[in-house]
Order: sequence, then structure tokens, then C-alpha cells
Amino acid sequence: MRAETVTARRAIALAAGTWFAAAAITASQAQAQPGTPASSATTARAAQSLHIPAGSLQQGLVAFAQQTGLMISYDAAQIADKRTAGVSGTYTPSLALALLIEGTGLQATGQPNGGYIVAPGPNAAGSADSGPAVALPQTTVNARAERDVARGPVVGYVATRSDTATKSDTSIMQTSQSISVIPRDQINDQAVQTVTDALKYAAGVNADPYGSDTRADWFYIRGFNADVYWDGLRVPQIANRPGSYAAVRVDPYTLERVEVLRGPSSILYGAGNLGGLVNLVSKAPSAEPYREIGIDYGTFDRRQLRVDMTGPANEDGTLLYRITGLGRMSNAQTDNVSDDRLMIQPSITWRPNAQTSFTWFVNYMQDNMGSSVSYGPALGMVNPSRWGRIDRELLTGDPSFDRYRKTQVATGYRFEHRVNDALQLRSTARFTHMDLDYKSIYGTALLADQRTYQRTAYQAAPILNGWQLDNNVQYDLRTGPVAHKLVGGVDFQTQRFLNRVWTGSAPSLDLYAPVYGVKGVLPANPTTSTDQTQTQLGLYLQDQIRWDRWYLTLGGREDFTWSTTDNNIARTSVEQTPNKFTWRAGLLYESAIGLSPYFSYSTSFLPTLSTNLAGAPLLPTTGEQYEIGLKYQPRNTDAIFTASLFNLTQQNVSTADPANTRNTIQTGEVRSRGVELEARMSLTSRLNMVASYTYQDVEVTRSNNTDLGKRPYGVPRNMASLWADYNFGSVGDAKLGAGAGIRYIGQTAGDSANSFSVASVTLVDASLHADIGWRWRVQLNASNLFDRTYVAGCNTTVQCYYGTGRTVLGSVTARW
Repeated sequence: MRAETVTARRAIALAAGTWFAAAAITASQAQAQPGTPASSATTARAAQSLHIPAGSLQQGLVAFAQQTGLMISYDAAQIADKRTAGVSGTYTPSLALALLIEGTGLQATGQPNGGYIVAPGPNAAGSADSGPAVALPQTTVNARAERDVARGPVVGYVATRSDTATKSDTSIMQTSQSISVIPRDQINDQAVQTVTDALKYAAGVNADPYGSDTRADWFYIRGFNADVYWDGLRVPQIANRPGSYAAVRVDPYTLERVEVLRGPSSILYGAGNLGGLVNLVSKAPSAEPYREIGIDYGTFDRRQLRVDMTGPANEDGTLLYRITGLGRMSNAQTDNVSDDRLMIQPSITWRPNAQTSFTWFVNYMQDNMGSSVSYGPALGMVNPSRWGRIDRELLTGDPSFDRYRKTQVATGYRFEHRVNDALQLRSTARFTHMDLDYKSIYGTALLADQRTYQRTAYQAAPILNGWQLDNNVQYDLRTGPVAHKLVGGVDFQTQRFLNRVWTGSAPSLDLYAPVYGVKGVLPANPTTSTDQTQTQLGLYLQDQIRWDRWYLTLGGREDFTWSTTDNNIARTSVEQTPNKFTWRAGLLYESAIGLSPYFSYSTSFLPTLSTNLAGAPLLPTTGEQYEIGLKYQPRNTDAIFTASLFNLTQQNVSTADPANTRNTIQTGEVRSRGVELEARMSLTSRLNMVASYTYQDVEVTRSNNTDLGKRPYGVPRNMASLWADYNFGSVGDAKLGAGAGIRYIGQTAGDSANSFSVASVTLVDASLHADIGWRWRVQLNASNLFDRTYVAGCNTTVQCYYGTGRTVLGSVTARW
């Protein structure tokens, strides 16, 4: 315990010191105000090969920023309808930018940080390296990340706009809720292979609490299970009942960004967990032609092919396409476990004019894993056994029995239409189908000899179909000095889950001398056979009110839910129809020096799909959160710092009835409170950083079970991380760079009674990369560089999960 405390204190000191030091550095950099002529750093840039096709000037500026690494600032309204003839060849950045904006009536002005401001000038062909700086209005956004588009690509690690928290394009600095955006550049630099991997450096998120598991993405936010959304629509989820491993997944190669919204979000999204949600934003068809093919090879004989192609599909550019695909054959850390995948996602966008956009996509993914997961007892994994440590690669199932084969198909659309300057219409919909063929042998008890693991045979064949639809209207208006952004809408979602489970006997396994090939015995008929339908209809209204520098967000929502569970074996049917009103209020002040203090209160609910002993449906769990925070964006720098204090309470938690322990009553309560610090920085065109620290005190505050006063398992009190990626510059045609990261995960409880603890761990990741010209990128990534053997978490004394050891992945990507 003392070692844990010392290590935690060091992690706290490191994380907090990094956060405040970085804030001080960027603040000092911000003192260099625009208004001086271009520095020598701007004028002395060497010529380089650029390829920026003709088309939208906005897309051209983004491509310029991507290929040169320079920061370009502009007012989106001033360039919205402008076009560029493009640039192709070897040019200095200043000359290339001048050619890019030629004939547009704009002028580029060099800045002390090496970037440029693009704004209306006295002539269209003015020098890009001279002239006074242009003072832009407060709505100025940074083209380096195409930040006027909340769902668009980001150059570097700092996004400044998002629509996840408000369902409208809103500045993160004007959002009274804690939100993180993990952009494509960070995903690429870290060679992310799963959505879980993308979240390992985000504050408040305990990613991968179940270790090396290829079946699903697992993560907690602020101590609670997190909901997953895909382009703003809920991913159908099966939780807390047999068949929960039938998880719909999204491959991170299809994503433009991963967004973490902390705290309750029922006011916009309906039923959900209290801790927060993760919104996965897909890559969209682009007017700028881009193609890449990548080949990866790494640990566990991982062989992977990636393809991503986008651009105009017709001559006038009203049709845009994108095709993203991935094929993989791979083993896994556990012996006799594979991680094979085939995925393809075509999409097409129709833009008949500047006011209308319709995007349709299809996603097909097939996973094939010889088995899926291996876990074992705490004795031999967490605590010493007289037989030594259990092998990290040991399969506690059986290769002759286990399998995990999943097929999922999703298709949907996103429609947006701007009627006029004040009114916008939006509609999104998706249909998802998933079926799973899953067989596994898993452990249930460890005998007194400390090596004989008793096991159970399990088979599941669930089928899931789900529909999600969200229609909303945004109306911008003013009432005197007060501006309003009203968002009102209706969303509907329904899912049908057909679950068939067989449970039988299986032979025991000697953990230190395993013998395989003796299969489990399953009954002819299912032991669980249920058909379940869940439906939710929500009506919501939100007003984002602005007066001077004050931002007040008020929102309310009424949800109507229906669920029916048919037990085909007992021939019973249970219907539940809980309705719930949730609301949110947030107040934020955006100061002139880049500080935005805020306060918010929000509520949530989540239906409990179960009954008490008398067969009466249980009520939904409810939740509330108080949060105060401070966001800081130093002027003229590419960085955002966030600090937040939160207090969450979940009520109506199921617990045992003292009068009859076989009965369930809902008097339980769980509380989570803590602090989060996060810094995201692109300090120069060469350096990108992200740092975070989390302290969370999660406790069961009301219960009739043994968990009263205890910490839920798998939830660390302390987490800290730091990742930095640096470009060293060019050696010939190659730009060389490297990245390094450190992650600290604190001690966790091993079971609900807190009878034992899982030790803390510190892990190191690293990366080397070289961009050869613009067309080629060679990269080498290592996760858990020093190959620490550690337990990621436990559920019980006989269900513990090893974390992933050292993995190395090399890749070569061609771009044109």
C-alpha cells in the first residue's frame, strides 16, 4: 500500500507539473502578438514538394497546412465560397500560399510563430511575407485543423470545435462540459488498432480494464461504464446479461476523430450511463483527392493491409466518394487465439449546392477469432502461488472447442440543409445487424491445490438488429443583446435482440501443465432463450444563450421507453415502460485572455432490464452530476488546457432486500467525485503533446450487500499519462520524427468486496517515423515497450485478466 501511495504521489506530481508547466510555456509564447512583419523563420523556409488540387479554397488551405506543417488562420465566412486553382510542384511555403489564394481578393500575412493569417487585403496577389497583420474577429478559427467544421479533420492534436456536447457546431471553449477530441493525427502517430487504444491518453478514462481481449472495446469514464455513439447515434449495446459479448465494434481506421464527453448526456441522447459517452466520428468523403495504401506487420505475426481513397466522383464536384477498407490476419497474446478481420466502408456524399449535403455509407465487418479471451485466478496472477506465476500466454479455454465468429453490417445516412442564415435542418439514421457464433470454456473456481481450475462450457448464438434515427432543427436568433442557438429534435431507436445460450460441463484444467482436446459437453436445448425488444422515443430542446462573454446552456428532454422480454423457456413475458424527464444547465464565461471558467448540472437515467422476486419491473437507475471547471486557450497558440472537478451520484441501484435476500430492492447508491487535468498542445509545427491526470474517488454509499463502503472493481483512484511526438526536420527528402509516452494506472479493487487489490502499473510506449517526400511514410510503434507483465483488472478471485505485453508494429504507407 505504501509503494502504491508513493508511486501515485509521483504520478500526481509529474502530471500536475507537466500540466502547469505546459500552460506557462504556451502562455509565454502567446505574449508575441501579431502585428509584426514575418519572421526569418517564415521567410527562410526551404522549398518543398506540394500537391494541392484545384477546388475549395478551404480544402486547399487545410491541405497546405497538412503538407507544410504551418498554422494558417482565417475567418470561415470570408472564404466560404472561394475556389483555388491549386498548387503542384516544388515551392517555398510563402510562394505556394500566394499562388493558392491568387485571384481570391485575400492576402496572407506572416506571423512570428511561422504561420500565416489569411484575410481580405488590398489586392489578391499581395506578398505573403509582408504587410501588417490583420485583426480577425472572435469567430476566427484555425485552418490548420479545419476548425470551422466540428466533425472535420484536425491537423495536429488540438481540435477547437465539436458537436458531440450540444448537437451543434460549438467551440470547445464555449462548452460548459468537459470534452476531449482525439484526432486522426494522434491516432496515426500512436498506430491505434482499437477504439480502446485511442482512449489510453484521455483524462478520466480507464481504457482496457480487461486487458488483452479481442472481443470488444471496454472502458470506464469517471468510474462508470461508458456508452458508445457512432456519428452521434448510439451503438446497440447488450449489457448485464448472457450474450453481452455480442458487441458491435467500429474499426478505428474508419474514424476521423474519437470524442470523449464526460458526465451525463441524457438531455440530448436519452438513456445512458452516468459517467459519459464516446462518440466515434467517421471519415467523410472529401473534395480534395487523397489515396493511401498501407501495409503493417508486427508482433503475433500481425499482417494487415489498409486502403483509404476519397475525392470527387464527377466533374462538377457535386458527388464525392470515400472507400476505406482493412484486411488482417493475426494471432494474439494468448496461445491459439487469432484476431482476423475483414472490413470495408464505402460512402458517398451528394452536395448539389453549398447549403445541402447528403452522405450515405455502408459498413461491413467480419471478425474471426479462434478463441477470444483468457483469464485466470488471482492466486498465481495477482498474488503469489506456490507453483509460480501463471503463464501470460496460457489459454484457459480449449483450442478444439473455442471460437468467436462475428458478422456485422451497418448502413445509414447523414443529411444537412441550411435553409437560410438562421435555420438548419439535420437528419441522421443507421440500421445495424450483428450475429455471433461464440463458444468458450471459462474458469469458475480454483481448487485448494492452487493449480486445478474448474471450468464451464458456454455457447452463445445471439442476433441483434437495431435502428437509430435523430432529426433536429437549429434556429439562430437574437432578442436584443442576447443571441440564442436553439436546437430541438426528436430521436427514435429500437433494437431486437434474440439470445440463445447453452451452458454445460467442461473438464478441469491444470494451469501449470495444461492438456487440451477434451471438449466441453453442452445440452441439446438452450439453457437461456430470450427475445427482447427495446424502444426509445425522445423529445429534446436546448438553448445556447450568449450575452456578451457569458454563455448559458439550458436543455430538457422527455424520454418514452418500452421494453419487452420474452422468456421462451419459462414462457413468460415482462414489459417495462419507464418514462423520464432529464435536464441540464451550464454557465460559462469566456474571458479576453483565453480563460473559460464554467459550472454545470445535469441528470441521467438508464432502464434496469430486470424484475424483483414478485416479477415487477425494476425502475431505471437515475443520476446527477455537479461539475465546475476551467478551460484555458492561450491566445495565438495551438493548445487547450482543461481542469474539472466533478461529483456524480447514481441512485436506484439494485441491492439485496434485508427481509428476503432472494429479492431485489432499489435503495443502492454509488458516488464518484474527483478531479481531471488535461492538456492538448501543438506548440509548433514540429511538436504535438497530450498530458492528463485523473483522481477519482468512487464508492458504494448505500447497499445491503458486502460492497457497502467499497470501491467498484476495475476503477483506479489515480491515472496519469503523457505523450509527445516531435518532428526533427528533414534529412534529404525525409522528415524524421519520434514519439514517446508514459501511462500510469493506479491500484484497483479485485472484486466488489475489495478482498484483494490489483497493483498499479507504469507503461511506456514509443514511436519512430519518417515521411519521405509527401508520398511515403514509414513508421515503427511499440506499446508496453519494456514488456511489463501486469494484471489489467479482476472481477472476482477467479477472473483476472493479463494486460497486453510488448507489441511492435511496423508500417509502410503510400499516399498520392
